[in-house]
Amino acid sequence: MPRIIKPAKGTFTSSTVTIDSSGRVIAAASGAGAAVMKPVLIDSTNGSTGTFTSNGNKLVVFGVGAGGGGGGAESQAGGRGGAGMSGLFVADITPPFSQPYAVGDAGGGGSPNPGQPGQAGTATSLANVFSVNGGNRGNGGQGGSGTAGTAGTVGSGTVITGGSTAVPGKYPFFTNSTNAGGGGNSSVGNGGNDGQSFGAGGTGGSGAILIYDNA
Repeated sequence: MPRIIKPAKGTFTSSTVTIDSSGRVIAAASGAGAAVMKPVLIDSTNGSTGTFTSNGNKLVVFGVGAGGGGGGAESQAGGRGGAGMSGLFVADITPPFSQPYAVGDAGGGGSPNPGQPGQAGTATSLANVFSVNGGNRGNGGQGGSGTAGTAGTVGSGTVITGGSTAVPGKYPFFTNSTNAGGGGNSSVGNGGNDGQSFGAGGTGGSGAILIYDNA
């Protein structure tokens, strides 16, 4: 029967146990297992900011950068706005943890008079943990069709998985009611629609952030 020779009194969760060469338990402490991760913040409000606090020691974060605005159309169609980058991040933190976060602000669509470019979407971030950049603007259609904006990139942090293709309904746990002007509504992270037939370009989708911790 193992015998504890170093005090380790108490109840341990996701425990780490040290056993010596004789098979004796000499130390025990609570760990931080993934089973206790829970959602503590979700925000897809366009351009939202705040401060995230936690008494845990590990975070799992999913972030989406805002979409870029589509280009306006003169005689030729504008270019679609670029999608915001999305990514899943894992980070160790030291409690008490408190850092500012920002949800990406969607890029506006370009005017049709004449065909003007849209605006780039901005980044979604949690300071000292991660950032994902917004999509770039679509170009206006002047004397030729406008080119599409390029997708966002990972700005910082250790990304586990991510992608730059935002599609409607891809993130059902976020809501988004961004008014995309002449291009129709746009989902989280999507680039704004390209302007058509002397129409304005569409506004991009907002950014979004979802945070889990183990506090």
